[in-house]
Amino acid sequence: MQKKFLKDNKGVTGIDLAVAVTIIIVFAGLIATIMYNLYLTNLEILKSANASAYATIILEKVDEKAFEDITDDFVTNLINNNELSIDDSYNVEFSKTDTNELLKVVNLKITYTVNSKEKNLTLNKLKVKEVGE
Repeated sequence: MQKKFLKDNKGVTGIDLAVAVTIIIVFAGLIATIMYNLYLTNLEILKSANASAYATIILEKVDEKAFEDITDDFVTNLINNNELSIDDSYNVEFSKTDTNELLKVVNLKITYTVNSKEKNLTLNKLKVKEVGE
């Protein structure tokens, strides 16, 4: 008994080729979009981590320095003394508020741009004057 083939196996037809190319184009576009979004997410995480690292370094320097050294140009002084290096893509705003002679409130705002969107990290810290015995 001989098997009967319902289709002719002479090669690829135009319809088969068109369907295959369409499927490849759809999936290639989907994969490209996913890769681009992963890149943007990775970039945002990296920039956010760097901003957090800069904030941590600055606030640790606030703890290290004397109460009288904490001024509005504190970050500028750190950069000028080569104690801190900040990438130009980050904008650091540092201010202090004297609540009384024993307490200062330090405000730190780091602004950066990711994918044409401005993001910022804002932290506040208390600096207490150490009173000697």
